[in-house]
Amino acid sequence: MQQESELRAVTAERPEWFEKALAVPRREGVVDIDGCPISYMEWGDPQSPGIIMIPGLLTTLRCYAFIAPLLADDYHLVVFDLSGQGDSGQREDYPEAARVQEVMGVARHTGLFDQDEKPFIIAHSYGATIGLAVLETFSERFGGSIILDMMTMREDRVKRFRSKRIVGIKKPHRVNEDLEAVVAKFRLGPPQPCENTFLLQYIASHSYREVDGGWIWKFATNIYNNDYRTDEWWADQPHRLVRTPGRKVVIHGGLSRLFNQDSIEYLLELGGTDIPFIKLPEAHHHLMLDQPLALVAAIRSVLALWRISRNP
Repeated sequence: MQQESELRAVTAERPEWFEKALAVPRREGVVDIDGCPISYMEWGDPQSPGIIMIPGLLTTLRCYAFIAPLLADDYHLVVFDLSGQGDSGQREDYPEAARVQEVMGVARHTGLFDQDEKPFIIAHSYGATIGLAVLETFSERFGGSIILDMMTMREDRVKRFRSKRIVGIKKPHRVNEDLEAVVAKFRLGPPQPCENTFLLQYIASHSYREVDGGWIWKFATNIYNNDYRTDEWWADQPHRLVRTPGRKVVIHGGLSRLFNQDSIEYLLELGGTDIPFIKLPEAHHHLMLDQPLALVAAIRSVLALWRISRNP
């Protein structure tokens, strides 16, 4: 029954590894963080080294729901929906301070700090900036952060990129009668192709919830009431990546529009010579959709090296 619910509106052919990943046992729950219900899932033995995975903007924990199970033999993985997204509750606004408390609250609730070995952070895109905010205050609580294709640009490029984008949700969400129809229209942001249609359909189908009369988008209309609305905020993120304490690795798509060779050169110019950069050649910004198995291999390699040297 769970499998049927998992695969609603997924009509494309699915490989065996994906089916097996969804069949891995998991636990689901909701925890109250500062008055807001936060939905989470977890895989693996709670006694194993912990990992908390932070999704990006306008996505749900489902972006990791076929990645986390592939790591569950060796790790205790926790993924969650940020407030205003997915199945979590909504707030009046979404400052970084609230996001940090969501990460820490979910980690505490699921026992990630109960083991001798410090947990790790894996975070994608905007979620990576939240991970950096967590490390700015709580770096001693974590063993390191794997940053997945965070937007990293020089200030002039930030302004050019953002000037072409319309930011904000201005209208109430429309109720759609046909889930498969809206899934077929689903597009990634920033725009990119995705050859793994089954993963795109999976992510899209879980971006809508059923209501009277049909299906509605799972994201709050006030989701942009936050800290990151300005060019200046985004232009500071490369500086922040370099200065934030703790071990960090960047895994990026070789075809990404948000992180490229100039991003690496810029980070090195800023002093980030201690940050390893791992490129997935055939991936765009959404690494987990483009190259899921290569991403898992890269994550396993980083964590194995970090664990050999033990947590600082």
